[in-house]
Formats: sequence, C-alpha cells, structure tokens
Amino acid sequence: EKFEARVGPSFEQSHATAQYVTSRTDQTATRTFGRRYLFADLDQSTLSMDARFNVTLTPRVTIEIFAQPLLSSGNYENLKEFRAPRAFDFNRYGTDAGTITALDGGRRFEIDPDGAGPASKFPVDNRDFNVRSLRSNAVFRWEWRPGSALFLVWQQTRSGRLAASDPDYPYARVGNFRLGRDAGDLFGLRPDNIFLVKMSYWLNP
Repeated sequence: EKFEARVGPSFEQSHATAQYVTSRTDQTATRTFGRRYLFADLDQSTLSMDARFNVTLTPRVTIEIFAQPLLSSGNYENLKEFRAPRAFDFNRYGTDAGTITALDGGRRFEIDPDGAGPASKFPVDNRDFNVRSLRSNAVFRWEWRPGSALFLVWQQTRSGRLAASDPDYPYARVGNFRLGRDAGDLFGLRPDNIFLVKMSYWLNP
C-alpha cells in the first residue's frame, strides 16, 4: 500500500487604482466627448489550491483524487471619472467633483457628477463580489486482468458568485475575504455530479 499527496496553495492580494466600472452618455461631459467613463480602486484577494492524492492499494488497484478550490473577493472603492482624455487623471466623486450617495444600504450609489451643475444624476450598482468554486474528481482503477482495467470516475463541480447589488444576499458578506466563512459557503453550494464507468479489455493478454 502506498500513499502520495501533493498540495500547492496560492494566495494573492492585488490593488488596482483604475479598474473600469462603466460609462454613461452625458452631453455636459465636454472634456470627454459627451461620455463619462467611471473607474474605481479595486482590492482583490484570491486563494486557490491544487491538491492531488494517489493511493495504491495493490499493484492492480489504485485511487486518484484531484481537487481545485478557489475563493476570491473584490472590493470597489473611490468611484471616479476621467478628468480629461489621453491622461491618467481622475476626478473622485465626493472629493474632487460632484457627490456620491449610498442607496439601499450600500448596494447602489447615486452619483451627481458636477454637484450643482447641469449634469443629471445617475445610479451605479455596487460592484463588490465574492466568487467560490471547486473542481474535483476521483478515479478508481482496477486492473482485473493483465492489460484490462475497469475505471470508476466521479466528477464534482461547485460554483457561486455573490454580488453586492443582489438583494438576496446580506451586503456585509460581499467584497471582503474571510477564509472560514467563504470555505463554509463553498461547501454549502449545490454540487453538480457526474459518474462515469469505463472498461478496457485487451484481446490478447
């Protein structure tokens, strides 16, 4: 009997100062040719893992298990717009220009791009998110005679995405990374299972 395990975890944190969000037509935005281009800071945390386990019960019976979980969260802050074309320069709403007001407990924002100016207000959804996914499979192999084998395969996938703008989810759970909570949520997702049976037969053993 022999057992082998290989586990490769990876954790990444990133910060983007100008993540594109959306754009809006606005004829008063003359500096950007009648359109407002919205960006935000994005803080993202991602934990992923590749895990593989091999069990040799006998020279003819083996079990292989592979799992690839992923947990990721993204938090958007400091909504802003291009100040002028062909320049990496922004007006932050509520600080450099206009106003920004949280609606529905932070699920959406109302933006007035120029405050008391002529531009119309417009809503923007909160883009915070949490993503959870799992891909896994297990393979049982039995070489029941030399050159001939039976394979039993089980594949399972789980995936889900939480969006801050979705009223079905508690807003406080979205956009922040919590390992224990997010891992628990992952295994609470409904799985998709596939079972396969394969047999090979060598005609001249």
